[in-house]
Amino acid sequence: MIISENWLREWVEFDLDFNSLPALLTAAGLETGVVEEIKALPKKVVAGHIFRISPHPGATELTLCDVDTGDAKPVRVVCGAPNAALGVVAPFARIGSELPAGQKIGEAVIRGEPSSGMLCSAAELGLEEQSQGLLLLDPELGPGSQLNDHLQLPDRLLEVELTPNRGDCLSILGVAREVAALTGGRLKEPKLPRVRTTGSETRSISLDGDGRCARYVGRSITDIRPGARTPDRIRE
Repeated sequence: MIISENWLREWVEFDLDFNSLPALLTAAGLETGVVEEIKALPKKVVAGHIFRISPHPGATELTLCDVDTGDAKPVRVVCGAPNAALGVVAPFARIGSELPAGQKIGEAVIRGEPSSGMLCSAAELGLEEQSQGLLLLDPELGPGSQLNDHLQLPDRLLEVELTPNRGDCLSILGVAREVAALTGGRLKEPKLPRVRTTGSETRSISLDGDGRCARYVGRSITDIRPGARTPDRIRE
């Protein structure tokens, strides 16, 4: 399980240096790997909205994307990502950006079409080792929004290897409780609203086993949205 420092500190206040947490958690029975650092993105990498898209006249694998970047005028970008589509919100590297791998973004002409900037994948931003297309962002993210704020970067990550006897740490809250106990920190458990029963569906339950189950409680949950989008900072 991957644990983000920024997210963990939303749940628990502690003074211990984050780099010391792996040894502390491992000694407590949670085998924890080394810290991985995710650097901040260049400030010229912002959210771009594709509001118009058309085929490239000279290359079937490319498209021409008109992108709203929050500036007075939109820009046109030649894009080869298979998931570039109308309405997509993706990272946009403005002219003058330098991506984590050292790639400098400038004006270009690709197969005879001008391209001003670059729509980016997670790999091109150093967030993944490999990517199959653009990094798709929250559709409600405003054009020109700073991605460091949206993704809460920079950040550091821990990888926790859970054993079967530590199911209590299968969540960010469980790990936060453990960190609070080990460091003397203050747990900041959020106050979540109670989920009240709104439906009238009932189900009958038959208990077998000679009374060995003294009580059985269940809840019927409907209208689940399996396609609901996980927030970007958790996904990435």
